[in-house]
Amino acid sequence: MKKYLSVVLCVLMLFTAVACNSSSKKQTPKTYDELKELYSEIISEYSELLLAKQKGEKIAEPNTDGMSKNEAEIAKMLYSVVNTCKDAEDAELFGYGYKDFDQNGIPELVLLRKSTVIRAVLTLSDEEPILLESIHDAKDNFYFASDRRFFIARSVVNDNVEDATFYTCRVNGDKMAYDAVYGKVYDQEKKETLEQYQIVNSERVAIDDETYWVLSREYQNYTKHLLPTCKLEAPYIYFPLSKSESDKNLPVADFSDYAAIRKTYTAISTCIDDFSENAWLYGKYDNLFSFPNDLSYEYYTMLLYNAYLLKSQIGYDEM
Repeated sequence: MKKYLSVVLCVLMLFTAVACNSSSKKQTPKTYDELKELYSEIISEYSELLLAKQKGEKIAEPNTDGMSKNEAEIAKMLYSVVNTCKDAEDAELFGYGYKDFDQNGIPELVLLRKSTVIRAVLTLSDEEPILLESIHDAKDNFYFASDRRFFIARSVVNDNVEDATFYTCRVNGDKMAYDAVYGKVYDQEKKETLEQYQIVNSERVAIDDETYWVLSREYQNYTKHLLPTCKLEAPYIYFPLSKSESDKNLPVADFSDYAAIRKTYTAISTCIDDFSENAWLYGKYDNLFSFPNDLSYEYYTMLLYNAYLLKSQIGYDEM
């Protein structure tokens, strides 16, 4: 009997140890930077494909045998994105960045061009990368919109008949939530609208003029002031094919306390006299500072742009 009880006790102790170990793992969530590392394989594959494109090599379509659905979607997306590069020079303009769009502590990965045109947005679900949205045709548009949203315009033309679909969407956890999806079929030769529609529960539903314009106004509300919004909403862009190394002596864009913010703003204000909005949109001022984290870049670019708009009218106070 004692031997039996000893065996039972050992089994219970082992079970408790395993349960505690499992529990301790759940209680130790990864940091923001550790979560970013979960995208490393995607960044590596993306970089290799861009390098091959730069060298003029033919990009082969991925073999997705044995891949999960998520892995296959991502592999096909990477091939499609890089395959849209026109040449080696164009490939050098492709990069990536991180930003927590739904502010849940999980960074999204954005593949985008230097002009901030988006190619794909990915997030993490149970620490596994998943593809939320992408464009596969260089003629389509995928941009940052206001209020941490995106807008997409896709267009297909057959026999002078254009089918254009417009999307406004946002990241919501491990899904892309669509605020509105609507479109129009237009005969370019006859110059007349053949159909207006809205996508509801994946179904295409015909709509009247009034509904179409309500959706269109909502879409335009997110997309007004397009160029500044794109830059202000975009993350810091890393370019895999860039040969330049960051200068360790750059001032740090530090927003950790009031004294640091004053110092950062003083340094930013020296950029204003030669500020060019077009140059800002294409990243000219992104390499004037080093950024300790993604949020510091977000604060920096907002502060720089507002300082430029207000010129000498902007200052600071403490209360």
